[in-house]
Formats: sequence, structure tokens, C-alpha cells
Amino acid sequence: MSTLTVRPMALSDCDRVAEIRVTGWRHEIRTGDAELYALYADPAHIGTGVGRVLLAEALACTAGRPRVLVRVLRDNTRARRFYERAGFRPDGAEDGASVPEVRYVRSQLRRC
Repeated sequence: MSTLTVRPMALSDCDRVAEIRVTGWRHEIRTGDAELYALYADPAHIGTGVGRVLLAEALACTAGRPRVLVRVLRDNTRARRFYERAGFRPDGAEDGASVPEVRYVRSQLRRC
């Protein structure tokens, strides 16, 4: 796995509020796509906009990639709504034997 970026975001030097991790690939055959491997926010900061800031940073880091993939726990409706509002759509792929995941995809290609 080739990691493109890991970016912690903190309110102060000792408080880690959120983190993103973007990779070149995880499960798929190596393609030009990027995968948002992790976007975590401290539960105390959910709803403050920190997730949108981190997602914007991740998308900026992957601007040259045709698509961005993210896997979301199937039962995590809050996270699924978050990604859907950001333009991600489920593509039908599911993973996870004991903890089911749904794969979401966002095209990075600009349409005229």
C-alpha cells in the first residue's frame, strides 16, 4: 500500500481532533484511483465541520486521480450520509466478513 498523505489536525499540540489517510490502493488491483483509507474525528468534534475540512483536504490531495474510493461500515448511517452529501455514491461493492462495509466512489473527472 502506498500512502499519499497522513494529516493530523489538532486544536492544540496535545489534542488530536481528527486524522485523514489517503492511499493509492488497498484491495483493488493497482489503478490510478485513490482511496480514502481513514477519516477519523474525535466524537466531541463531530458536527463542527472538521470532517468537511478533512475531506476537502483529502480531495485536494487526490485531484489528479480519476476516482476516490472510501469504504464505510454498512450500518454507519451518519458516515454514509456524510459521504453522500460530498458526492460519493455506493458502487455495489461490499467487503468485510464480520463487519460489512459498503464501498463509495466519487469521480474526480470534471464534466463539461
